[in-house]
Amino acid sequence: MYLDIEKHADSRLVKPVARECCVYCGACVCVNPSPGVGFENGELVFDEESIVFDKDLQVCPVINPVHSTTYPKPPVMEGQTIDELLGPYLEICSTRSTNEAVLRKAQIGGTVTSLLLQGMKDEVIDSALLVDKEKGWIGKPRLATTPEEIIELAGTKLSEASVLTCWRDAIKAGYKKLAIVGMPCVTIAEHLIDSSPDFKEFSDIHKLKIGIFCMEAFNYRGLFTEFLKDNQKIKPSNIVKVDVKGRMIIHEVTIEDKIAVHTYGLKELHKYSLLGCLPCHDYTAEYADISIGSVGSEDGWNTTIVRTELGKKLLDSAVASGLLMKKELEDREHLRNVAALKKKLKIGEKTREPASKVTRDWIVPERVMNEYNYGILKPIIRETAREKGSQVLW
Repeated sequence: MYLDIEKHADSRLVKPVARECCVYCGACVCVNPSPGVGFENGELVFDEESIVFDKDLQVCPVINPVHSTTYPKPPVMEGQTIDELLGPYLEICSTRSTNEAVLRKAQIGGTVTSLLLQGMKDEVIDSALLVDKEKGWIGKPRLATTPEEIIELAGTKLSEASVLTCWRDAIKAGYKKLAIVGMPCVTIAEHLIDSSPDFKEFSDIHKLKIGIFCMEAFNYRGLFTEFLKDNQKIKPSNIVKVDVKGRMIIHEVTIEDKIAVHTYGLKELHKYSLLGCLPCHDYTAEYADISIGSVGSEDGWNTTIVRTELGKKLLDSAVASGLLMKKELEDREHLRNVAALKKKLKIGEKTREPASKVTRDWIVPERVMNEYNYGILKPIIRETAREKGSQVLW
């Protein structure tokens, strides 16, 4: 079921939608630390009575999809190219770290870690919001304040981690130049916080935003417990590395102390993705200063989209210092095609609604519909069905 967010933003559906479709960015906890809302052992703790609508939900990237007309898009800057699939950018290239310690820890290429190291060296940043992992690959937010911690936290963690919950910790600790690293939902939530006059304590901090390409994130219990542990007999504690590039590649330590490699198609894993990821159309983290992925680059290299002058200055500095290698992107059309898949709009075709229209809708889970099926849902469902006809959005 899909609901138009601008017509039904005040309905009592908002809180259960936020609960069931949470993408674990941590924005609500960041702006309103409450004992009723939080994250424990990779799971959401959500007491609807603890939610303050005007404070918590205005920063939720699920309740406020990026292409909604309710808040501004990323500012267009001089010299940017505006691409309907990739967002605004100054430059697109392939990059790779030259630091062996970084490459040993990184998923692919090591560009994110190298940019953070260069940022610390240049005093562009003094801290970074990153993700650590506990035993069993449970994601855990962490504030890194030294180059050693940045290298330690390199590499993909895969499960949700509520990274923005550490933003308030950075403020309390007195850090003034913060780097935020996260998937598109994190950069969107950061933009929502930054754009609101209610959260000036956060927006006053200088921020470098590094976005990570993302088709979808996965529910910890579904992917690691139900699929890998119960179905594939792979203990999460034995996983040493995960690569995602068109497929998921799991590196597991066996009882013989050898590395076994398991490969899974992303379609096979789609049912374990977070429900809140389904209406998202931002593949390349369009709200970041610089966005990093791998699609379009050769193996071992990162695809790097420079969006702002801050991102360009940092990348140029890392290349000049020898910390990063840079070359022309190998396959830009492949990158654009993958981005088009997430926007539900094939290049050159006009058979589907544009992303700016589709992303104004919420997905309302069936269990929420069942829970709230008295009174309020029936007229909304009838109205929405009448407006949209029988068309399937995706």
